[in-house]
Amino acid sequence: MSSVISDKLDKFLKGNSLPKVHNKGIQLFHNKACKLESIQMEGDGEAKYQVKSESGPKLYQVDIKNWNGSIIRTKCNCEYDW
Repeated sequence: MSSVISDKLDKFLKGNSLPKVHNKGIQLFHNKACKLESIQMEGDGEAKYQVKSESGPKLYQVDIKNWNGSIIRTKCNCEYDW
């Protein structure tokens, strides 16, 4: 993923999630709990991740869409509230 897209997503996440949730996401990423399932760099841009729970064997699906567009959309089936 390009640094421009990474910067755009980081800015979006910082502005649209609670600091505690944002920091937990960064921690999960650094602990290699996030696995990229698919990515589409063309068009609107879309990525799907599978994220391991810290507290058990549960896996969560995280979708990030439209990072090449004007409004980024995210979706997660986790229990956390953004």
